[in-house]
Amino acid sequence: MDIITKRADWNNVLQQFQNTGDIYYNYDYLSIYVENFDAESEAIIWEDQHVSIFWSHLIRVIPNILGNSPASFDLISPYGYGGPLINYKTDDSLKIRNSLRSFMEEYHRFAKSNNYICEFIRFHPVLRNWKLFSDDFKNVIALDHYNDTVYIDLSADLDHIWQEMRKGHRYNIKKSVREGCDVKILSNPSDSDINEFISLYYSTMERVQSSKKYFFSPSFIKDHFSKLHATLIRIDYDGKLIGASMFISGKSCVHYHLSGSNNTIKGVYPSELIIWNVIKWAKERNLKYFHLGGGLKMNDSLFSFKSGFSNKKAPFYTGKIIFDHEKYDLLIKSCNNANLNQNFFPAYRSDQNDTII
Repeated sequence: MDIITKRADWNNVLQQFQNTGDIYYNYDYLSIYVENFDAESEAIIWEDQHVSIFWSHLIRVIPNILGNSPASFDLISPYGYGGPLINYKTDDSLKIRNSLRSFMEEYHRFAKSNNYICEFIRFHPVLRNWKLFSDDFKNVIALDHYNDTVYIDLSADLDHIWQEMRKGHRYNIKKSVREGCDVKILSNPSDSDINEFISLYYSTMERVQSSKKYFFSPSFIKDHFSKLHATLIRIDYDGKLIGASMFISGKSCVHYHLSGSNNTIKGVYPSELIIWNVIKWAKERNLKYFHLGGGLKMNDSLFSFKSGFSNKKAPFYTGKIIFDHEKYDLLIKSCNNANLNQNFFPAYRSDQNDTII
């Protein structure tokens, strides 16, 4: 088992997993959270004759609420998706399962030796990497089906993708085009474009009464453009910005990441127009999937909107691992029971549910 924390080493190893990877595993993606939140990043590399595993996460210091005990930590996938990347060297499922068991045993020993108490994993819906742990590891990783997400298979013809859309979405797109909405796809947006997007994003979060944790700082949002080369699509109508969205891309998948819109303008539909233009933009770049994500909860209005673009769904699972049950229980007992939410993981952080990691 090797531990990687340096950018050059990280990116070099990740090249071995380029056929199964995504933007969420890049060193620079995790570094945005390191620089804007109280965390460090780490990648675990493990291999034997049957599999190679890349397992990345953020490391958080647990407040020393147990007195004079050594510093303890917990682990979490950054906002978005994570979980393991695995390259297979055999088709023998039994050998693969045995290798995964060996990895998990060594990973647990490593975690306990470093005072890692637990880990929260946001598995990747498109990669479906939760499935590897759904049968043999029920006593190690507690899996929860959080909701479903929507994706578009970009290998289909553009006409087919159009016809698969909900009729109302197609009407809204055509209506917005007829009304003269101006679409700009910005691979290198100006500071002014980014600041306008941030302002629109904040106003949208306020309008929908979003949780505090989604009010990301301006520096955090700007880092996506400077470090990840995120794409900004903006819609102007009558000389004013009425919709804008940030998209981040890996080698095969583009993700609908952050978005804002002005819904006071009647007869134009910037969100639908943005997504349609991303579909065309992504197909021109030979990307395989456009992942729209899901809702804030199962089958809510946001999920309904996204599912109008595709009938293809991918389940979003989260995973919970406790490496040190004794210390985890002590941390729970040290909390004020009035603030304890047992549905939150880790439960001893349930009063901190206003931050994204």
